[in-house]
Amino acid sequence: MKVAIRHRCDANGAIRRSVRCCVPIFTAFRIATLLCLFGFAQLTLAGQHTVEGGGIYYDLTDGFESTTGEYFRARIESSPVNAWAIDITNLDRFGDDGTQFSLGNTHIFSDRTYTQLSLASSSGGFFFPRLRVDGALSYKWFDDKRLVTTVGAGYFDAKDVHEDKWGYVEASYYLRGPFVLQGGMQVNVSDPGSVSSTSGYVAASYVNNKTRIMSLRAGVGNQAYQALTVNNFMVDFPYHSVRMTWREWVGKTWGINVVAERYASDVYDQHGFELGFFKEF
Repeated sequence: MKVAIRHRCDANGAIRRSVRCCVPIFTAFRIATLLCLFGFAQLTLAGQHTVEGGGIYYDLTDGFESTTGEYFRARIESSPVNAWAIDITNLDRFGDDGTQFSLGNTHIFSDRTYTQLSLASSSGGFFFPRLRVDGALSYKWFDDKRLVTTVGAGYFDAKDVHEDKWGYVEASYYLRGPFVLQGGMQVNVSDPGSVSSTSGYVAASYVNNKTRIMSLRAGVGNQAYQALTVNNFMVDFPYHSVRMTWREWVGKTWGINVVAERYASDVYDQHGFELGFFKEF
């Protein structure tokens, strides 16, 4: 695959690496605290709630350090038509580290229409956004509502010199039985330079809720900007990726979630996994 434009900006200085002391202990404490708060919250909120915590590891080529981190996620159903998603992710990546915080809402307007909106920001980590906004509208088609289409848009204000704006469309079709087929396409415009890029994906899933959910997703496209240090980034290069997710209920209300991914590009290759444990309330 041919690279249309490739550009490198030199870094103005070295990144100061923050001190990380006893990260596993602090992470375990944070997750335990959040679990306690979540358990208290579920006494006062209607609906089903889920909490998950885990670790992240990805090995990178071309001399880049491995990516490591931890995450905490929660989904709270505050009413029959509203669900809230909380995501806290801490990463050590490209010689820097930081934590991203995001809050999302899914609102059901009818038995056919629902929306999703999320906001994210971060502390540290030049690769995390200063601000990220995502929004989407979904609609279920036909009498059996097996076809679901989604249109969405997003904005990413980076901590370097660039920002991204994008729009996307995707569709999911629920086959008879436990299988789902998905596909989507995204168009992204990055500034400065109005660099445009496109990407797409296809996916297949096996869904047997409360027992096992498995999915395989393949993506391909161009990436407009990739930050490597604070002021060092690559522009407009092709990539492809494969991602597998396996969510297994070990008990009635708890289980294990495993994600394995391989990403390849002209800048670097990345492969690794995420391993987490979830609990339903």
